Order: sequence, then structure tokens, then C-alpha cells
Amino acid sequence: MGVLVNRLRKVEADEQFAVLAGRAATETPLHNPNEVAELLDQLERAGAEEQIAVLARRAAAEAALDNAGAVSVLLNRLRKVGAEEQATVLARRAAAEAALDNAGAVSVLLNRLRMAGAGEQVAVLARRAAAETPLDDPYAVAQLLGWLREVGAKEQRTAVARRAAVETRLEDASAVSVLLDQLRKVGAEAEEQIAVVAGRAAVEAVLADAGSASVLLDQLLGGREQVAVLARRAAAETPLDDPYAVAQLLDRLRKIGACEQAAFLTRRLSAAGRFSQAVKIGSSPEQFRFGCEPDGSSAPVWTWADLE
Repeated sequence: MGVLVNRLRKVEADEQFAVLAGRAATETPLHNPNEVAELLDQLERAGAEEQIAVLARRAAAEAALDNAGAVSVLLNRLRKVGAEEQATVLARRAAAEAALDNAGAVSVLLNRLRMAGAGEQVAVLARRAAAETPLDDPYAVAQLLGWLREVGAKEQRTAVARRAAVETRLEDASAVSVLLDQLRKVGAEAEEQIAVVAGRAAVEAVLADAGSASVLLDQLLGGREQVAVLARRAAAETPLDDPYAVAQLLDRLRKIGACEQAAFLTRRLSAAGRFSQAVKIGSSPEQFRFGCEPDGSSAPVWTWADLE
């Protein structure tokens, strides 16, 4: 309906616009907060203040709260059209009732409440989020930890860290690196959780590319056993299709003292037919002076006489 309202405004059909705007304000379904926010925007562009007031009151009291991200959009739009009282009503409802099925969307709502200066509602939502929000997505969990830090919800941040250590999926190596970074920002009270996540990640993270394996190795530094486990896996499992990332991984293995794993990775390159790359980034230019064996290891010394 917002599109039609906009079209009528553009063709200057004032009488029809007034009728439709009035109907839109009183009859528009409120199950989709994104669409309600868009209609408020169109009414504001048309200067339909009376209709804005009607729709804002309805939206604040009745808009669906099953999508925290969409509620954030509506809350922001109410403030932009000057409906501060209605934004406050919606903020109270959202903090107490909004669906918490998506940690990323909950993070956005937390931020929107913070920007609105709704400190009491921020505290309510933070408590609910820490106890109820699913924490399966490491990126979303990291985002939630970040916003809980921004709003000063220290106790809730610690609670999320404890839950994340055992509940969050750790297959995505890049996402796990982001999560570990946020857990370290929680402080000393999350040290145990950092160790648990690091231990799980060393075993569970999927090493889909050499670059993410290198970054995760950096994040695990300080956990000697976890680094050793991940170094062995990275050397043996990481795909070899990105020469730059593989060179980066090889350099990282050497810097952390995983020389055996670095040598194994070099042998894998040779065995995979990437001999020139193995020679270029190998630990010694003389390593393959006499060629290489089928398993990628350097060939033993030989002379021309051995070929006779």
C-alpha cells in the first residue's frame, strides 16, 4: 500500500491520496514491521502528519515482534518521523517480548535501544538474550558479545561466553577466529571459556582454505596443545589451491615452531604436482636439489653413474 500512496502523491491526486492514506493508516496489517516502517516513510514524504500519528499509535501497540531485526527498523522509523512516545511504547514491548531466535538480529535491536537512550529496555533485553538466544552461529555470537560490551552488560556478556563455549558451532574457522577475539575482550572471567573454545576449534574447525587456517592458528597462540593439534591438521588437510594462502600458512607454521608440519606441507605440495611452488617456498633452496619422491619428500643424493 505504501507504493500506491507514493504514486498518488507523485501524480498530485490529492483527494484520492487523502482517502488512501487514511485507510492505510487505519487498515494496514501490522504483521511485517519492515512494511509498516516503509509506509511511515512514504506518509512522511507526503506530509501526512495525521495519518502518521494514527499508524504510529497502532504500530507501537500492535506490530508483530517475531523478527527482532524488523522491529529495529520500525523503532528507528518511528523516531525519525517524530513519534517518540510511540517509539518508547514499542521499545518496552520489544525488550520484553521480541523473538530471540537470531543472535545477530537481537544484537541490532540492542544497539537500536541503546541509541534511543532506552537504558531500562536495554537491560531487560540483555538479560533475556543472555539466557534465551540460540548461540549456534559464531559470527552472530561474536556480534552479540560485542554489543553487550557496548551497552555495559558485563554479567550478561559473561553468561553468553559460558554458553557459547559449549553451544556454538565451530566448523567455520574464520568465524571461530572472530568469536575468540570477542571472548578475549570479555576479560579474565572468560579465560576458561576461551580455552574450551580453542580446544574444540582445534579439532572441529573445517579448514576449508589455508588463509582461515593461518588466522585461526594466530588466535590459538597461547594454547600450546591446541596449536599443536591445529598445526598437524592444517599441514595435512588444508586445500592447496591458493598459492599465496599456502605460503602464508607455511610461514605461520615456521614462526610458531611447527617445523615438522611445515616440512609435511611442503611435501604435500610436491606430491600434488606443485613442485615449483614447493621449491619456491620450501625451507631450503637445496631441499629438492636431487628431485623428489612420489610422496613429496626430497630425493636422496644421486649421480649420473646411478642412472647407467
